Amino acid sequence: MLLSPSAHVDSFAREHLPTPEQWPELVFDLPELAYPTRLNCAEELLEASIARYGSDRTCLRAADGTVWTYEQVRESANRIARVLTEDLGLVPGNRVLLRGPNNPMLVATWFGVLRAGGVVVTTMPLLRAGELRTIAEICGPTIALCDARFTDDLVKAELDGLALTTYGGSGPDDLTVEGELWEHEYFFVRGGKTVAAVSKRWWTMADTYGVDVLDDEDHVLILASTVVIDLVQEDERG
Repeated sequence: MLLSPSAHVDSFAREHLPTPEQWPELVFDLPELAYPTRLNCAEELLEASIARYGSDRTCLRAADGTVWTYEQVRESANRIARVLTEDLGLVPGNRVLLRGPNNPMLVATWFGVLRAGGVVVTTMPLLRAGELRTIAEICGPTIALCDARFTDDLVKAELDGLALTTYGGSGPDDLTVEGELWEHEYFFVRGGKTVAAVSKRWWTMADTYGVDVLDDEDHVLILASTVVIDLVQEDERG
């Protein structure tokens, strides 16, 4: 079977396919399987369902009673796709690691990655640092979208070059961390606004970095958080 041209700028997934002799026989004889040469799964699974059932129809019901309509899923997925492409620099074919419990937001991130042209790498929240590291070595993710409650083992995994962005938390005033923690190049974000930055660029000494905090922010909390991240890293190094 010949592969059609790919829309992926990052060709990692295609380059790591099994050899053709290991493929199953792919038969698309049924009319409902007559897909176009190029297909965005988010369009087929989400937009086609909205066209069929309506945007106000219930799409997801969570264990805690939360209900999302198809329109809520679409709006959230579109926002996530914009963040991925406009803020995090995702190009089609980049792998995006997802980490979080099974809830509506995880579904929205899944659709957002697909809509942006990324390859979804969904992981279970029970996976530990070593298991996450193994997955990352196989698929080479460039971005991670992680529920704010499950960042610890992802930080401990020490994944080089991974841009970590968190979601969730108890409210809009939550302090979240984005960037490359192990390189000491990351930001503290609150309410969508960067309130502090940690970087080695301001210093020439290899083991030294600076913390720049906005005047009206909680300096003690941010400095304490930075120290905790350092302690986690030091513990992992042994």
